[in-house]
Amino acid sequence: MRSEILYPLFSSLKTLQGVGPKIFSHIKRLCGERVIDLLFHAPCALQYRRWVDSLKQARPGELITIGVTVREHVPPASHRRHSKSPYYVRCQDSTGYFLDLVYFHVNQDYMLKMLPIDGHFLISGKFEKYKERWQMGHPDHVGSVSEQD
Repeated sequence: MRSEILYPLFSSLKTLQGVGPKIFSHIKRLCGERVIDLLFHAPCALQYRRWVDSLKQARPGELITIGVTVREHVPPASHRRHSKSPYYVRCQDSTGYFLDLVYFHVNQDYMLKMLPIDGHFLISGKFEKYKERWQMGHPDHVGSVSEQD
């Protein structure tokens, strides 16, 4: 017999606030359907995202996080919906180096709203060099930075 205090650990994940049918099915497939299954599920990987103050500190191929300012939006040359040309968001770090954020199959209005010109953002993703330009394809994380006086 288990102690009564442990009963909630053996209840269904559906009893947790915010866990609906969709989330429940994902968690059940990952680790089980009880609260205790989730508690004992250990992480299987770790990603190290190095903070850099300037792009000159970064090495191609590594995951970095950096603060940038959006300077320009460069939509694809072709305006066809299924164009293979990328959408570029040209950014600048605090030391003046440029970085292109590269997106495929995006809506220009959405991008202009999400990343306004002269906006300050923290971005994180794989840093690469392509045709003598620094770039980050589809950054993993983009967060707004609020300026404080």
